[in-house]
Amino acid sequence: LLRSAVATAAHELRAPSTVLVGLAPTLIRRRTELAPERADELLDAIVRQALVLDRLTRDLLSYAEVDRGEVSAYPERMDLVAAVRAAIVAVAHQADVFPSVPDALLVTADPVRVQQMLSNLLSNALKYAAAPFTVVVVQDGPNALVRVEDSGAGVDVEFRARLFEQYSRFDQTRSAGSGLGLYVVRALAQAQGGTAWYEPRLHGGSSFCFTLPLALHDLRMPSRPV
Repeated sequence: LLRSAVATAAHELRAPSTVLVGLAPTLIRRRTELAPERADELLDAIVRQALVLDRLTRDLLSYAEVDRGEVSAYPERMDLVAAVRAAIVAVAHQADVFPSVPDALLVTADPVRVQQMLSNLLSNALKYAAAPFTVVVVQDGPNALVRVEDSGAGVDVEFRARLFEQYSRFDQTRSAGSGLGLYVVRALAQAQGGTAWYEPRLHGGSSFCFTLPLALHDLRMPSRPV
């Protein structure tokens, strides 16, 4: 299982790196010949693949931390709604994702880890599910609750218990994955005082959820290393 997961992760890393290796030299060699619109297209493709590569490497590094029991998180007071809006903008070139959020909601969390969690859940929805996509943010007692909702076929009942396990992949889908994305989301949520889970939507589709503690008062918190 581990060997298969490593091979799959290597394959996923290979895909964006191949695009980068091909497009970047082309842009350098032909930048004076290309029409501005075409140059912008190449730059946009490079940025998109770089973001994919960044997400995959973050997941692998996070998994290594979890495996060692050394998950790093540097919580601070942050606006969760602003983070959600930024994550939606980052995938705007792939699909329309609609926010259902309050004006602001402060949580005590690590901004870098929160973006990683949102990126993983949105990537998962865009890869495996169907539009429309919505990100819901509400207050839930002492926590903030985030739900990334889709309108796909949902997840088979027998697979739901394994969704957040390491190397877990839904084999009936055509899209390959490292099997670490959801596992990392739950581990990062737990490292910040929350949790993550799956819920089927009433009229079809999936809802992938996580919670983070509300920022009720100032706390002494570790600073991120420079």
